Amino acid sequence: MTDRWVFNHDSPEVRHICERDPVFGRLVELVGDVEVQFRSQGIFEALVRSIVGQQLSNKAADAIWARLREVCQGVGNARGKATDVVVTPDRLSSLDDEALRAAGLSRPKISYIRDLCLKVQNGEIDPDGVRHLSDRDLISSLTKVKGIGEWSCQMLMIFSLGRLDVFAPADLALRRAITWLYELKEPLRDSDLLRMSERWRPYRTVASLYLWESANLKSR
Repeated sequence: MTDRWVFNHDSPEVRHICERDPVFGRLVELVGDVEVQFRSQGIFEALVRSIVGQQLSNKAADAIWARLREVCQGVGNARGKATDVVVTPDRLSSLDDEALRAAGLSRPKISYIRDLCLKVQNGEIDPDGVRHLSDRDLISSLTKVKGIGEWSCQMLMIFSLGRLDVFAPADLALRRAITWLYELKEPLRDSDLLRMSERWRPYRTVASLYLWESANLKSR
């Protein structure tokens, strides 16, 4: 998988969407190029990072994630282990709740992370193995973990696995963007959003990227 996506009005994926949905062409012209850099960490780290960031601003989540990595790195150094993977199930499990709270994690998030670690360590969840699962099976597997819902799985599929046909109807930013672009009086229900997204297959991820970018347009 490439380390980034770059889409513009000449990209085959974008042309396909606009041919199926002429209204979408207006958004593409307004937004221009869309570039996405994929997350470099492994699947386990991405899942922990997802839990860390729940209900937080990006700035706050980044700060806590940096502290958590520092704490985990300290565990690795104390044991004399050299690895590029800093946040691991074993390192997290070795930390007590006080250390995790000091890094900025709330009690619920600590319990979510411990549940994830336990399920990975006992083999119930295989972080590398989920790469090969279908979207449905991946969601079924990972939502067994406390604190990981369908939306978290969808973001993982987009930004860590680079899947091109993912759509998250519960995403508030997407709902707002669709309401704005199609000049709707009120947001659509999830079932209606899913039906609308069918016109963008098999590139619903690409459509989502453009819809997310619409927030930047409205803030100019």
